[in-house]
Amino acid sequence: MERQKEGKPTPPAQETLRNKYIPNYIPLDVINVLNQPRQTFEELDIMAQSIADHGLLNPLNVANFSKQGAEEYLRLINDLWAEEHTLDEIKPTVVNGEERYYVLIAGERRLRSCRKLDTEGCVIHPGVSCYALHNPEGDRGVRVSEAKDFPAFEIALIQTSENIHMAVPPHEQAHQYKRIWGVAKIKDPELTVEGFSRSVGKTADVVRTALRYCELPQEIQDRVARKEISYGIATQVARLRNEIGATDQELNWWVLRAIAHKYRVSDFTDKVSEAIRIAKSGQITMLDAFNNAQAEDLRRREFKKVVASEMIKEVWGIVNYLRRVRGLYQQGELGAKDSPYSIQSPLRVWKALIEEQRRLVPHLQDVMAERDYQESIEVMADLEFIISQLMGGERVDSEITLFERTALN
Repeated sequence: MERQKEGKPTPPAQETLRNKYIPNYIPLDVINVLNQPRQTFEELDIMAQSIADHGLLNPLNVANFSKQGAEEYLRLINDLWAEEHTLDEIKPTVVNGEERYYVLIAGERRLRSCRKLDTEGCVIHPGVSCYALHNPEGDRGVRVSEAKDFPAFEIALIQTSENIHMAVPPHEQAHQYKRIWGVAKIKDPELTVEGFSRSVGKTADVVRTALRYCELPQEIQDRVARKEISYGIATQVARLRNEIGATDQELNWWVLRAIAHKYRVSDFTDKVSEAIRIAKSGQITMLDAFNNAQAEDLRRREFKKVVASEMIKEVWGIVNYLRRVRGLYQQGELGAKDSPYSIQSPLRVWKALIEEQRRLVPHLQDVMAERDYQESIEVMADLEFIISQLMGGERVDSEITLFERTALN
């Protein structure tokens, strides 16, 4: 059980800190930003224009440190992120004769958008500093909720808990939980996941899932970052390691299976649960009856079959769509004036399609009959020639294409 003082439940860190927030206005350029849970920032132009139109609806959350507090905070950040920040890297501000350090707790996307208005302007005032024009009392600075002289570790907790509400990608948030959890356990070896989860405002299951995700092989985590698989799929794969001790090779096979079958998380969860049930029951799967080479061959055949069927399905989907569009043109229901796109836009899509298929062709040679492979090369070469002519003679590639090189051999 987590230790509690005086028998009272420990309030979440964000509630404790929120009660001590002080409304204030400070200049945009005095707010220091170190590592935040959020690593991905999208649509800043849209948010900046929204702030220009409606003002900054929610204040930024900042910590106000003394020099000693700032040094303590930097030591903690260095421990969490394995970095080497020094006090020289953050800008002090003199307040009533004392050096103070303002550090962003939450709201980096809003801060970036405000600074964008301040340096680049908006649609109405391009190239002109216009943040103060669009925000009441903007000449006083940006509106903030200030936490003054709060302990560094509680600031780190609030950074984590505040940012979970701001659509931080879950795989990035998972690593933030892991880092904070590691430091928290050093400060209190008896701390439980349940107690820690309350301090960051999440359930224990969410935190446990995040910690398991962080133990996955880096290759699988990289696939999540590249959006090849979802965080939800990856966390199910992590169950296989946690519950039945699956090897890295086995985990990668499950990832490839999820990609090839295009599983939804709910369906993949059922597959993983069934595999765990069978493994724990002592039963063996069909693959266990084969030697390693036979099992690998069977797995590759499964992937090949699924990928082939999915490819055929997707390509026929494009063909049928184009047929419907052609029918609308032939019936006079569509014309040039109806298209919201320039004539070049669809051609660029076809160009991208050809380039993608070019990358695929070398792999197809190993799995297709020679006659079918050569016929595919000829069809693609014809298509490439047609698209290049429609694009005014622009080649799909500045060098001789793969299809042409193959035809010459």
